[in-house]
Amino acid sequence: MFKIPDFFPSVSQRLSYVLDDIGINEETVIMRRKFGLLRESLLTLKYRVRSEKKTLFHFGSQTEGTTTKDLKSDLDVLYCDERFNTMQDESEWMRGKLNLLMIEDDTTPPGYVKLQLWKKNRPEAREELPNDPKNNFSLDPRRRVLMKNSALYSYCQYGQLGGYIHGPAITKENPNFDVVDAIFCKSWPRHAIRGHDIVQWQGESMMKYSIGGGCFVVPVGQSKSNESFEWRISTSLAERCFMFNLNITQLRCYVLLKMVTKSILLGETLSSFQCKTAIMHLVSSTDGNIWREDNLLICVLLCLRLLSIFLSRNNCPHYFIRDNNLLTGRLDTKSRLAIQKQLEQLVVDKCFFILGIKIDKLGDRLYLHCSPLRPGGNVSDSSEDDSVQTKHLQFTALFRVLLAKYMEIINFPSAPRPPPQPNGRLAGLFNRICNFTNQLVSPLKAVSWQTQVVNVLLFYRMGNALQKSTALMLAPLLCTSYGSFLASYCLSLGADVSAKAMEYLLLGVDSDVAAGYLKLASVLLLAGQFDNANLALQYVEEDYDTNNVEPMCHCVSTTRFLEDIRVPLDIFGSNEHKLNSCVAFGVVYTRDEMHCVPKALKYEMFRCTREETLARNDKQDYWMDWAVVDSFPFLYFLKYLTLGRLNQREEQMAVLTKFQNVFLEEPNLFHRDTAFNLLGQCMELENRMADALGCYRMSLKERPTHNVARWHVVKLLYMYVQSARRAPQKDNDKSIYLYRRVKSAR
Repeated sequence: MFKIPDFFPSVSQRLSYVLDDIGINEETVIMRRKFGLLRESLLTLKYRVRSEKKTLFHFGSQTEGTTTKDLKSDLDVLYCDERFNTMQDESEWMRGKLNLLMIEDDTTPPGYVKLQLWKKNRPEAREELPNDPKNNFSLDPRRRVLMKNSALYSYCQYGQLGGYIHGPAITKENPNFDVVDAIFCKSWPRHAIRGHDIVQWQGESMMKYSIGGGCFVVPVGQSKSNESFEWRISTSLAERCFMFNLNITQLRCYVLLKMVTKSILLGETLSSFQCKTAIMHLVSSTDGNIWREDNLLICVLLCLRLLSIFLSRNNCPHYFIRDNNLLTGRLDTKSRLAIQKQLEQLVVDKCFFILGIKIDKLGDRLYLHCSPLRPGGNVSDSSEDDSVQTKHLQFTALFRVLLAKYMEIINFPSAPRPPPQPNGRLAGLFNRICNFTNQLVSPLKAVSWQTQVVNVLLFYRMGNALQKSTALMLAPLLCTSYGSFLASYCLSLGADVSAKAMEYLLLGVDSDVAAGYLKLASVLLLAGQFDNANLALQYVEEDYDTNNVEPMCHCVSTTRFLEDIRVPLDIFGSNEHKLNSCVAFGVVYTRDEMHCVPKALKYEMFRCTREETLARNDKQDYWMDWAVVDSFPFLYFLKYLTLGRLNQREEQMAVLTKFQNVFLEEPNLFHRDTAFNLLGQCMELENRMADALGCYRMSLKERPTHNVARWHVVKLLYMYVQSARRAPQKDNDKSIYLYRRVKSAR
């Protein structure tokens, strides 16, 4: 019989402290879960805004909070298309949907089903093959129309994006990001454990959520079978609910198991899902009182022992579908016995193997905690940095997803750019660019904008608490863009900005610290309301603290790592509605908002040459046909223009000085090239042409291609050549000097 060593309780406590240090603590776990679920809801909201019935889920360790910085757990995104209706009997049939009946018979392994196609107009099985050019359906020997598990890759969006297939997942360029196309079934699998088994350990609420949440079917057959008609039943929603109900010691035990399989076991090893299954079996079969911090080592040994038993029996039963053996076709006999032997040795070693875990320097940290000569402060300081960095990464990931979905939503098909004029004069070309409009009077686009805002409100009204939060995060951004779209239309007609446009602009000022107010101020400036524009800019300047406000942008080719963490640490535990008080989004103008854009910024919409446009990746770089600028430099650019209109020359020059200092005060600018271009335009207005040239040269250093600074330099060259021809001889020396500087910048 195994005798518990005397040092186990003490070392268990110290090991718990170490795991707490690296982020497996209640605060960080809750934060990971909250931010993960918010990102999941944002992904779904994007489709709801477009009136598409699609739902996305984030499953796995990232959302469960059971990962660390060095574990680098992958993110599983499950993409569910609601055009399908998967049913277990005739009563679940739905009119107008692609109805699929789950079939379990002698030919399907446990945990797998076949999907039989039924008619859309009445609850009957189809007897003939549909007219499908992709051959996604076939008749089985019993004349049933079955859907192949490869069909979903052609039906669903993510299946059409390429990548390589690994099990049910489609892996893209990033190996830590897997997309799974799935079909939802609203009823609980018939052969899964029933409600009373769940109630025994977790209670009535867990049972209602697990069984009421339904399941998915994913397109993959059993590993040892090449059957193209098998679909695996996935209980991911119930598993996530199970993990969310574990206490912190149980979660730490699971994280330790994953570390053991990644860093201790040699050769082919166990999957994290098999480790999770062992935890779930052990938790439901043991007394909850043993899952304490001072029993952590005992719990780890029990899990290792249970995994060893599974391997010796060559049967790791799925927790919810007990007849489904997770080892079937996964490991050959030699590998299975080798892993079993290693696990048994780890149990005999009484957890000394933990000192050898290199992930997150766990072994070294534990040694320092246990050593009587441990230097004070070193471990805790390092762990505090890790915890802060983890929270910061979750924070930035959330808002980057928010900006990504916002930019994808507003990315309407653009009107064609104006045809090039190779024989025209440069000055004339610039005038044509500035006068170019996008035919934004299209009623269809106006309806599309309004529909999107309404869909966000519907998502808020019908959603749960998290969905309401994401709707409140996205709604101000869309309101600002819609208001700017309406204002642009009014200004294009020479009319006053409508009350409806102003109403939407005001609804969007709380999107973040600056961007909403800056778009409002830009409209007010171009509408001639200079005093109101100045008031809006003063509000932003007072509220924008570079020590506490973090710039955010999601233009793919401008992504950079933010070295300094400015967000107040107490914000991570606060209500998500307060999170936007610490971020400043980039100001985004599509071509539909062209008349709301100051002339100097409007040039940015024409940054690409024909060759660059053809060569770029439009799925990522569509923003290059827009005007996008960081909030901080745009604030001082607008303020410079506004004070000029108000004839406040002294204050205007002070703002210009602040604009020049932006590049020193704010190192985390995403669009530095655009900021330099705007500063150069200010220098041109001041008739400081040499300084303007210097700004454009700095811009070209930041972005040598896809940069309108090239045209600004050419324009300066053209202006100097023209002025040199007209100027008296005594001014020629200065013109020649500037001409040479411009020429050297080309």
